[in-house]
Amino acid sequence: MLTIGEKYETKNGQYFEYTEDRTQFDPGWPFFGEVFNQDGSFDRIAYYRPSGRYTDSRLGSGYDLITSR
Repeated sequence: MLTIGEKYETKNGQYFEYTEDRTQFDPGWPFFGEVFNQDGSFDRIAYYRPSGRYTDSRLGSGYDLITSR
């Protein structure tokens, strides 16, 4: 389970900052926040599945989460 306010590393070396629990709106994609590049610049807003996956693709994504930061 993710913690609001924490940062989580992605497979591609960026990090996701979890800012809002959206479970009441969409339990399939409850984790909302922003993805930042290694230099701290903004990349995108993002929703994550409870598994830490960024996409439903079987192949996964570089944006999938791997660790807390």
